[in-house]
Amino acid sequence: MVVVMRVTVFAVAVFLMPYLAGASALFLQTDGMPGVAAGEGFHFQTVDSDYLNISLDSSEAIRLRLESVPHTVTMRFKPVSASATSTQITIAGLTPNTAYYKYEDNYHNLTLILSDGNGAYFYTQDISKAHIVFIQPKKSTKFIANDATGGDCASIGTWDLATLTCTLTTDLTETVEIDSDGITLDGGGHTTKGSDTGSGVYLDGRRGVTVRNMRIENFSYGVNLNNSDNNRVGNNIFANDNQAIVFSDSNANVVSGNTVSLLVPSRSRHQGFVLFNSSENFFQDNTISLNNRANVSGRHQGILLFDSNRNNFVSNSVTDAFQGILLFDSNLNSFISGVVSDTYQGIFLFDSYDNVVRVNLIQNSER
Repeated sequence: MVVVMRVTVFAVAVFLMPYLAGASALFLQTDGMPGVAAGEGFHFQTVDSDYLNISLDSSEAIRLRLESVPHTVTMRFKPVSASATSTQITIAGLTPNTAYYKYEDNYHNLTLILSDGNGAYFYTQDISKAHIVFIQPKKSTKFIANDATGGDCASIGTWDLATLTCTLTTDLTETVEIDSDGITLDGGGHTTKGSDTGSGVYLDGRRGVTVRNMRIENFSYGVNLNNSDNNRVGNNIFANDNQAIVFSDSNANVVSGNTVSLLVPSRSRHQGFVLFNSSENFFQDNTISLNNRANVSGRHQGILLFDSNRNNFVSNSVTDAFQGILLFDSNLNSFISGVVSDTYQGIFLFDSYDNVVRVNLIQNSER
């Protein structure tokens, strides 16, 4: 049976699916996602991860979002109070006696770490301000900067100092981090292909950057923005990334003309656009197809918002996912003239208010 709906919905409140009955506390602690633990406290534990089930203990109360995806463990720390400026962190669940690369905020701040015989690692974490920390089993990064050679651009492409544009002339197999504001990274149709770890392109605290015309494949995060505002991500192809575009504390960015696809069905979690505490971003004319409607474990979502407000989505499409659009604690967002089709759940809102869903085509969704 084919069901087609054109819907206009204003001031959307909470819609809870039956399987959440009696499980709201666990749902909030995990953001409803396998491999995720989120909240405030001293102890955090991920379960049902596609990678490692990680536990984290802190000597001080912290606010944390812990995420374990192939092959990256990400920790987003935020201060709880001004009285504690550092905390002792214990991470367990790593592969025993194994070397990892720990980065804090960007790929320059690298520490080589070694898990002990029980798969644990201990260190001191600054909590006087927000930090993002990611641990991965491999390293390799090119840095693009505003200087005579564009940083590493000269080794992978051509550098136009007048326009601050690095145009790739070769395919890559590593992360590209943008180190200066106002840079344009033009893929020229080339591919950066990862090994299911790290980020394809990473921005930390950047403004006015453009990422365009790239194929970004097989990374934990395709384009990853942390604390970065007023940037543009356009006309890129994302294939087989666990999360194609991720914003953390990043506002007023523009994402347009991108294609996200999962080429073969996978049980690992794959998601299109994911926003954490990010506002006033604009998404237009993007296409997401995840080839996994049948995966009822809830691992495949097209658009996810966590604590993110006043974002606007216009003429985007999500197909063949478990859930098309999913919001947690996110308000005043708008979804206009889009398409959600061939999903198990079309649009799902959890503790989210005053959102606008208008003139969208929703079809072939069971719920």
